[in-house]
Amino acid sequence: RYWEFAILRGDPSDGLPGVRGVGAKTARDLVLAYPSIDALLEAAAAGDLRLKPGVRARLLEARSYLDAMRSLVPVNADAPLSLWAGDRDEAALKDLATELGLKGPVQRLLAAQATTGTG
Repeated sequence: RYWEFAILRGDPSDGLPGVRGVGAKTARDLVLAYPSIDALLEAAAAGDLRLKPGVRARLLEARSYLDAMRSLVPVNADAPLSLWAGDRDEAALKDLATELGLKGPVQRLLAAQATTGTG
């Protein structure tokens, strides 16, 4: 359900502006409270009392954005995925990260792997 969270909150790295005034906490709460963006929009249109009036108004204002994003953003959870079982070439990864301007994310990935023992 990350894609619904990203649509609501916005994700600059993916070019998603989000719903004006909806931050990470509100987006998380909405994703947990409603089973889908459709259900959330239906609740907003029906005046669901669980929605704060300001959030409800912003969701209704953003309806066309939300409608468009629902068909563009969903993650394909059924895509085939193959995992590399060989040894990692950390030097090559760091070189590629430098070349692509991804040093920060790769450093965080390597640090997370070192912390969890998955590296």
